[in-house]
Amino acid sequence: FFPRRSGFWKIEVIREETDGKIIDKINAYQLDKKPDTEVKMDMEIQSFTFESEPKEQNTIKNILFVSNDYISIENIHYRNKGQRYLEFYHIDNIDNGNPIKISDILGEAGKEALLQGFNREMAQDMDYMNTVLDITPNESSFGIFRRNGMWIFKGRVNYIENSSYLYKDFNINIIPTKELISFDQLLVPWKVIKSKVPEALDAFTSPNEDIAVVFTYGYILIYRIDNGTLSDEPIERIKLNSGEKVVMAEWALGKYSLLWGEQFK
Repeated sequence: FFPRRSGFWKIEVIREETDGKIIDKINAYQLDKKPDTEVKMDMEIQSFTFESEPKEQNTIKNILFVSNDYISIENIHYRNKGQRYLEFYHIDNIDNGNPIKISDILGEAGKEALLQGFNREMAQDMDYMNTVLDITPNESSFGIFRRNGMWIFKGRVNYIENSSYLYKDFNINIIPTKELISFDQLLVPWKVIKSKVPEALDAFTSPNEDIAVVFTYGYILIYRIDNGTLSDEPIERIKLNSGEKVVMAEWALGKYSLLWGEQFK
């Protein structure tokens, strides 16, 4: 459930199981668009579906990150020796099956950062240095992940070694633009959060600096921020289901918080 300029949308993974085969599709559709009174709009027409590989690939799709206009996913071809590919799409174009390049959203600086991140990582990998593999990064093979309370870019190289499909991730040292992430500031330092909540895995702080949301393995803990640190005890504790993880963070202020509440209800 996420906001766009056109209104609130929903994005979901639709899983089909046939004869023991699993095929995932990703649907994105607008929830609150009022159709023309003379034209009855069917949900199927409003939705966009993509399937980047043929059905024989048995593809599982994991959503890694969603913003107002973009989505980062991981495709897992589990029947074909487990290849795992990173792909990045504009929400409006996820039905065409063609992932975008990092230079499409970050220009030449993004492409250069991807190459530098790859070279830096591989220069420290003795296993790679001792092989004769000629691996070059694909400009379309990148995604957005969480690390120490921040969104970061990572690239991935896929290769075959001894008849096995392997991959290696590397950091891309470039800051996501406002077009991708409108607010990504951790107003309480990560070290301070970890000292207060040692089991913390991730954290978000509000733009008006009064709330911190801390994630552990089993719970979302909500703290007040007092004088730049967390309150002694959480003011709310929300249990997480197994496998749940953060793929998007949005803060709503003023009248927008009311709109969010109405749409959720």
